[in-house]
Amino acid sequence: MKAKICIQSLLILLGVMAASNAHAAAGFIQFVSGKARIILAAGGERAAQKGVELNEGDTVVTGRGESVQLRMSDEGLIAVRPDTQLKIETYQYFGREDGSERSVLALARGGFRTLTGFIGRNNKRNYLVRAPNATIGIRGTDHEIVHVPIPAPGETALGAPGTYNKVNVGETFMETPAGRLELGTNQVGFAALAVGIAPVRLESIPPFLRATPQQQGRDDRRQVREAAPNDQRRIAQQQAPGQQPGQQPGQQPGQKPGQQAGQQPGPQLGQQPGLPLGQQPGQPGGFGQPGGFAMGVQNNLGPMGFQPAPQGQIVQLPIKTVDNGITVASATQALKIAPDRFVGVGGDLSPSTGLSSGGLIQGTTGSVFFGQDGQLALVSQPASGFSYARSGAPNISPGGAILVDGSTDIPVQWGIYAGGGIVDAGGSRAVQFFYFMGAQGTPQAVANTLSGTYNTILGQTQLIAENGKLGGAVTSVNISVNSGQLVGYNIQAVDGQSRNWSGNCSACTIGSGVALTQFASGGVNLAGTLGGTVEAAGKAQGSPIGPSGKGMMSSFNLKTATGQAVAGAFVAK
Repeated sequence: MKAKICIQSLLILLGVMAASNAHAAAGFIQFVSGKARIILAAGGERAAQKGVELNEGDTVVTGRGESVQLRMSDEGLIAVRPDTQLKIETYQYFGREDGSERSVLALARGGFRTLTGFIGRNNKRNYLVRAPNATIGIRGTDHEIVHVPIPAPGETALGAPGTYNKVNVGETFMETPAGRLELGTNQVGFAALAVGIAPVRLESIPPFLRATPQQQGRDDRRQVREAAPNDQRRIAQQQAPGQQPGQQPGQQPGQKPGQQAGQQPGPQLGQQPGLPLGQQPGQPGGFGQPGGFAMGVQNNLGPMGFQPAPQGQIVQLPIKTVDNGITVASATQALKIAPDRFVGVGGDLSPSTGLSSGGLIQGTTGSVFFGQDGQLALVSQPASGFSYARSGAPNISPGGAILVDGSTDIPVQWGIYAGGGIVDAGGSRAVQFFYFMGAQGTPQAVANTLSGTYNTILGQTQLIAENGKLGGAVTSVNISVNSGQLVGYNIQAVDGQSRNWSGNCSACTIGSGVALTQFASGGVNLAGTLGGTVEAAGKAQGSPIGPSGKGMMSSFNLKTATGQAVAGAFVAK
C-alpha cells in the first residue's frame, strides 16, 4: 500500500514538473534602449524592461532608435534592431537536447542578430526563422537577418526589398518555394520578394549589414562580452587572430573572396584594364535623339536637371536616406561619369509596370554614373526626365567579356541589380530588377558608314520573365547593318521557364532600314511569337561598340497579349 502511494505521489510530482516546464519562460530581456514594447500572447502589451520574461507567442516591437537584447532559456542571445517586429512563434526547451526542443521566430519587419544556443545545434530543423518571403534554418551559428519591405512613396529602403541573411559563424540555409541556398561563414544570402525566385548568394556585404560605430559596434561588442561561455568559445574558434570581420580564413586585408593573393580585381563596369574608372579611349561627339531609356532617379537624390558632365568628371550628388518617413542620414556621394560615347543598354522589371528595355549613349541621349566601387550608380536622361538610381542594390548576376576590335580590347560589363528606384512620367516607384550592360561605343563618323553582320553572341545577361524568374539565354541573333542603317534584326531566346521566344524587326530591310541613331535612342519594334504560335510584340535598342564597330550591344523585350514577357541584353560580334 505504501509503495502504491509513493508511486502515485511520484506520478503527481512528475506531472507538476512537466506542467511547470511546459510553461517555462522562453527567455527574458537583458538590455533595452528606448521605449520598446512587448505584445503579449495573452493579450495586451507591456513596456520592454530589463528582467521581463518572454513567453511563447509574445512579440517584441522596437521603434526608431530603439533596440532590445534577449537572453533565451537555451543560452541563445538575440539582439533586436530598431524598427523591428519579432514574434516568438514557438519555443520549447526543457533543458535537454532530445529532439523535443524547438524554436520558431517570425520576423515581420526589421532585423536581428542571434548567437544561437542549444536549440538546433544537433537537430537543424528544430530552429527556424520565418520572414515574409523566406525561411531560414541554422545549426549552431552567429547570423543576422534583415527583412526590407517595399518603401512607401518618397521613402528609400535600406536596400533592395527582400530578406537578407548574413552568416558570421557557422552555417544556415535560406529557402523559398523556388529553391534553397546553403550559406557558410562570411556569406550573405538574399531572397527577393517576387514569387518564383530562388535565394541568391551576394558577392559583397550590404552596407546596412556592416558593423558601424553608430549602429552596431557597441551592441556587437556587448553581445560577445555577455554571451554564454560556449558562444564565446565558438566565436574564438572560428575567428583567427588578426582576422577582420567578414574576412575569409587566410584572406589578406582588402582581398576579395576567391581572389588570389597579390591578384588585382578585374575591370569594373565602364573600366578598361590599366585605366582609371571612366578613363577609356574614345572620341567626342555622338549620335541619337533624347529619349529611349525609361529610367528615373528617386526624389531623395535631388534635382536631376544637370547636363551631361565632361568625360571622367567627378559629380557630387546629395543623398538622403529615409526610414519610415524620418531622414536618418544625409550625405554627398561622389560619382564618376562614364566617358563620351559610352553605350548603355538595359531595362527593368517593376511590380507596377512590368518589363521594359532601353538604351542610351553617354553625352547625347543621357548619362551613366559609377560609384567608387566601380558599380553602376545612376542612369539619367534629363531631356526626357527619366533616370534610375541603384541606391546600393546588390548586383545578383554580374558578368563581363572582352571584345577585340583590331588592337583594342573593349571590356563589356553587365549585371542585374535587385532593387533601386525609378522616376518617370508615372512618378517614383521601387524596382524589382534592373539589368544593365555597358561598353565603349563606336565613334559617330564610323557608325554613320558602318556595314556588317553580327551573329556570334559574346556575352549576355540572364533573361528576366514577367514573374521575376531569372535564367535562360539568347540562343541566336542575326543583326545586319548597311551604311549606317539597321537592315536586319532577328533573335531567338529560351527563358528560365524553358519557353521559346522569337522576335523580328519587319521594318529593318535593305532599302528601308532604320538609322543606327534611331536604333540607339528610340529603338525598333519587334514582332514575334511565344512557343511558335502565340503572337508577341516588343522593342529592341542597341548601338555598335569598339573603335571600328566590331561589336553590337542590344537590349530587347517581348510580350504577349495575355501577360507573358521576357527581356534581356546581349553583345554580339
